[in-house]
Amino acid sequence: MFDPEATARKLEAFLASRLPNASSVSVADCVPMTGGYSCLMTRFTATVDGEARQLVARSDGPAGLAVLDTDRVREWRVLSALTALGTVPMPRALFADEDGSELGAKTLIIEYAAGGSFLNKIRAAAVEQHPAFARELCDLAARFHSVDIDRIGPALDHPQDWNAYLDGLIASWRDVERQLKDSYPLLRYMAAWLDANRPPPAPFALVHGEFQPSNQVLDTDGALMAVDFEFVHIGDPREDLGWAKWVEAVQPPVLIGLDDSGFCSLYRDKTGLTEQVVNPLTIAYFSILPAMRVFSGVLRSQQAFCEGTNNSLQVAYLVGAVTTAFEGWFNAAGAIESAGKSAAEVLS
Repeated sequence: MFDPEATARKLEAFLASRLPNASSVSVADCVPMTGGYSCLMTRFTATVDGEARQLVARSDGPAGLAVLDTDRVREWRVLSALTALGTVPMPRALFADEDGSELGAKTLIIEYAAGGSFLNKIRAAAVEQHPAFARELCDLAARFHSVDIDRIGPALDHPQDWNAYLDGLIASWRDVERQLKDSYPLLRYMAAWLDANRPPPAPFALVHGEFQPSNQVLDTDGALMAVDFEFVHIGDPREDLGWAKWVEAVQPPVLIGLDDSGFCSLYRDKTGLTEQVVNPLTIAYFSILPAMRVFSGVLRSQQAFCEGTNNSLQVAYLVGAVTTAFEGWFNAAGAIESAGKSAAEVLS
């Protein structure tokens, strides 16, 4: 049960220990935030020497309730590196309790984006405004993928070989199926299809990992920023475009799909990538390939739910998401092949 007063006192003591030169530190207005399958989030007001700021705490949830197991310490180290770099559109990372000894769970604290949710803004707007939102989405993706990955440092692994990197993503489909007690033939089928229909390589870039409007917020000036970095990594930038494409197919509003070719053209203009590398068919391929980064955790948590070791209602809720995903992956592969040539010819 969430206790706002107890939470406020813990956060107050934690911030005071991180701000030893402050004359006064107080915390109030602790409110749980919705969203997220891997952590608990709390918005609160911290007043330091009379100056109030809204912040967000992202904490590990209770054992046996997480849908996805992600690492707060890794997330903190990545976010602090990106904050220091200063070129990623995101709320700044401020502090962390890396072992949970002070706040009761591993926790990181970031700035609160006061401009609200990008998804809510889209849903509240007239349909005629959606092409402009698609351009904003494209611009954020291009900015994210244009970050100098050589300046990020050791917080993220830097893959060296694109084919070996793709091998690993494809292997994850087979690995997950082998690790689960139930048989999922579609995972083996999709792994074989992905292996046989590889697109041309792209330069490695910073990849968000769950790039979609629900993981994007607005600052006070209305500029778009990314949040929820559990799956951030260095990889193929088309992973983000493909994930956004897949999400909008199952959870409108549709932005990329308003004009797939136009979106790809705008993205190419902003990044300098070629049409052979970024086009609707390669994005369709990447709407499938990286899915196991998220769905491996979902499938494992559902197995744990059946075994009685995870009792989160969110896990049960996501049964429908899994069946929808299976259908979407299979249909995406078929759509690529229906382009008039074999997928291998189209994507090469």
